[in-house]
Order: sequence, then structure tokens, then C-alpha cells
Amino acid sequence: LIFSSKNKPRSKGDVIRYAGDILDYMVIASLLVENHGYFKMKPGEFDTINNFTTDKSWFDGYDNLYGRNFTTQEISTQEIKWYRYVSSSLDANKFKSNLADIIRPGDVVDVIFGDRISWLINNSDRTTKDIGNVGEALIFAHEKMRLKLGGMEDLANKIKIVDTPAYHPGYDIESYEGNDAESPDDADLLRLIEVKTTISKQRIELYSFHMSTHEWIVAKSHRQRYCVYRLMISESSKTLFILRDPVGLDREDIISTIPRDGMDVSFPAEKFRPTNLLEWKN
Repeated sequence: LIFSSKNKPRSKGDVIRYAGDILDYMVIASLLVENHGYFKMKPGEFDTINNFTTDKSWFDGYDNLYGRNFTTQEISTQEIKWYRYVSSSLDANKFKSNLADIIRPGDVVDVIFGDRISWLINNSDRTTKDIGNVGEALIFAHEKMRLKLGGMEDLANKIKIVDTPAYHPGYDIESYEGNDAESPDDADLLRLIEVKTTISKQRIELYSFHMSTHEWIVAKSHRQRYCVYRLMISESSKTLFILRDPVGLDREDIISTIPRDGMDVSFPAEKFRPTNLLEWKN
């Protein structure tokens, strides 16, 4: 029997639903693979799962909210504490990863060090997902290197690509503020990154992109924690623009938006400086 917090047995239906939720979260965390309702552990992830099942740490920030009415502000306050707890209190070794562990075999080496980009530029059979995978891999490497150069390799090891074919939380990558934070105390705050990538043979700078309704809602919810990385790739160059808090930029009329099954976003080049795209180096 599984008991509730009030020491009452839970129904079989509740237990099945909770178990399903746990399995779904393990898929999102890239620990399991789901296929038509069946779940299979990813190779090499047994130690990671075992580390968490034997871990006795507990975040108590939400404990005092049970059994009473609470405000959304109280939830928001605890959410920031939760991010910091995950960043600083959990053992960083549980999150250790390298580029090849995150992207499918072949993608990383080809994208970062080989001719994957050239293949995409010259291949008419490429898909939007192919281009998206390239952009995510490049930005994943950029973020790891940014934090590593800032002396925060423990945070660099925790960066994750969270977007999957079965689940899109409204952004592609979970990174951290690092040395870009307003205060050193905020270095471990999450940075949620949505990558927008275009590829062309000749250098073409397109200062626009589309955000889905879900992405815009998530950006509105997280505001300063949410960034759009606009990446333009050609055979001769890679240009990166970072737009932090697109909803706030829209409200301040710094960018322009047109509602269309989400938001069509355009931004003026003169108000945004390109960011140097970093390549991962051990």
C-alpha cells in the first residue's frame, strides 16, 4: 500500500497515475525512452537513476504551503529558491555530461567539428528538425563554454537540452546565468533558452523569427529568465543575437510583434549587438 500525507491508503488509480507521471518526467530528463507506452532505460543511465533513488536530500521550501491557501507570489518566491537548491545543494556529479551524451551520436562531432552545416546547406532533403538540431547543438556548446570560461564548470556540467520530439516545455535548453548575472549571488539562476536557427548558403541576416503560442506564454511566465537565441548560419559565418525577455522587449516597443498562431517577432539590428558564438573545447 502507498499512503497519502494524511496516512490514508491511496487508490490503485492514483498510484498508477503517479507512476506514469514519474516515468514521463524520466523521459523528459533523458533517462528513459518511451515507445508506444513501453519504457526503456537509456544505456549508461543506471548509475544516474541509482544516485537519485538513494539520495536523501529534501527541498522543504514548499512544505509550509500544504493544507492552506497560498498566493502565486509565494509559489514564485519558492521557485527561485528551488532553482538555487538544484544548482548549489545537489551533488554536481549527478549531472555530469558531455556533448556526445546529450545530442544523438554523430550530431555533435559533425556539427561542431565537421561538415554537418555544409551538408545541410547543400542538401535539399534537409528538414526543419535537422536545422533545429544543429542550432541546439551549437548553442549547447556555446553555453557550456561560456560558463567554463567564467570559472563555473560545475554549472556547465548541468546544462541540458530539454526539448524532445514528445515534449516541448516552451524552450530548448536549460542553462545558467553565470557571470552574466546582475549579482554574483544570482549566478546559479536558470536561463531558459529557445533557439531560433536559419541556414543559408550565402550570408543572409534575417532579424525575425516565429514563436508559438506556448513559447510566448512560457516567455511571459519566466520573463528575465527566458531568452531567445537567434542564430543565423551560412557557409562562411555564424551570427548570434540574444533577446532576453522578449515579452518585456515587446512591451517597451524595442521589438515588433504580430499575433499569428503565436507571435511573429522582428527586431532592429541597430539595437542589438551580435554575440560571439563560442565553440566547445575541453
